Amino acid sequence: MGSGFGYSAIWFACGLAETGRIICTDGDAKNQDRALSNFERTGVADKIEFRVGNAQDILASFDEEFDVIFNDVDKHEYPATIDLVLPRLRSGGGYYG
Repeated sequence: MGSGFGYSAIWFACGLAETGRIICTDGDAKNQDRALSNFERTGVADKIEFRVGNAQDILASFDEEFDVIFNDVDKHEYPATIDLVLPRLRSGGGYYG
């Protein structure tokens, strides 16, 4: 949530299981362009999907559970994300923000 130009996603992708995937979100399409370029350059593009829009709305559109949710939205939005994030974490999953 709030992926910027993808720096953290690259590190997560380096430790990702072969069958895993990462979904990045950001409200700025320019960040998507930079992130996709960085993913290609670092060889992790096939593991990462990027969606532009409101991170909370994008997360709410998923019914599945996640192993990890990394929250880097605007800091004033953090309190509003907790109720959305917690039900989408699998048992034993991690929330970082």
